Amino acid sequence: MFRYARVLGSAARSRVRQSRPAALHPSAALAASVVSFPLCVVACETVAPSATKPAIVQALPEGLDIRTCKVTLYQFESCPFCRKARAVLDLCNVPYDVVEVNPLTKSETKGFADDYKKVPIVVVEDPITNTSYQIRDSKIIIGAVIAASPGVAVASNNQSTRLPHSVTLNDETALDAKAYTDLSIDEAWIKWIEGYLLQLVVVNIYGTMSESMETFDYLLTHKDFGWVAKQASYWAGSIVMNQVARARLRKYKHIQGRHRPAFFEACNDLGSAAVAAGGFLGGSRPSPADLNAYGVIRSLEGTKSLREAISGDASPEFKKWYENMNAVVGESKANAKIGTTKRGSQ
Repeated sequence: MFRYARVLGSAARSRVRQSRPAALHPSAALAASVVSFPLCVVACETVAPSATKPAIVQALPEGLDIRTCKVTLYQFESCPFCRKARAVLDLCNVPYDVVEVNPLTKSETKGFADDYKKVPIVVVEDPITNTSYQIRDSKIIIGAVIAASPGVAVASNNQSTRLPHSVTLNDETALDAKAYTDLSIDEAWIKWIEGYLLQLVVVNIYGTMSESMETFDYLLTHKDFGWVAKQASYWAGSIVMNQVARARLRKYKHIQGRHRPAFFEACNDLGSAAVAAGGFLGGSRPSPADLNAYGVIRSLEGTKSLREAISGDASPEFKKWYENMNAVVGESKANAKIGTTKRGSQ
């Protein structure tokens, strides 16, 4: 999901039907008859599949190894939520194709997701059963990909990890200890990431017209779009998102005039908590909270905001956490690299 999609097109809210237990995948049934091993039991929520539309699921069938499937990620290059999806696919060594969605027409997803105007969407095609699935929402994608990647070591709810520091954007958005009541460590950090860190990213990379244009520079070099589509998307995106950021700065009174220092302080909070816990929010291994944060930060690739954070305006602990995440996520597993597409001024 990405705010740009909401602004340029009316967002449709998809309703997922009541969950039902997923059937055992044939490959898992065969393996179970030979050797006994623990399997993660997951529920597969399905909107009636058709011959042309992949079934909408929140989890893949039990026993299906996503690394044996054809996987396609539908994304916006600068979308933080899409970067979360890419991070978990890379971490789990899942080969995948990348389809850049035109932010104005969304023609690339209309054929199978005409009820859904957001990205990312991950489509998984199982060659054994000849069945395809689509997973929507970055948090759901992270959980589904991890569950369908046997052997991948991901931590969760490390009890030595502290909660985020108390922060506010305005009087209505206080994130303090009360806000995290009854939440796990991972859930608390994810709430902070989406409710605070992500908002700071938006107002920083789109807050001035020059930075908004820098963020959308990639559209001008994207190989899949024609000249008219590139120019239309570039200018519409730059102008609209700059207006969105300015509106948020008017709304978020507690960071007015200091949204860049507030972003660096948030990076410091993230980095110091992770390093103190063992290198990641998950301790010695990344957790879903790390992947959510990393996706948001990676969406700043090539921007002035990230360059300044890495060069020293944020803490050494943040830089260490970011380097740790780069190392464990590794190189992109995308089959078709973006190639000549460039992000910002690098």
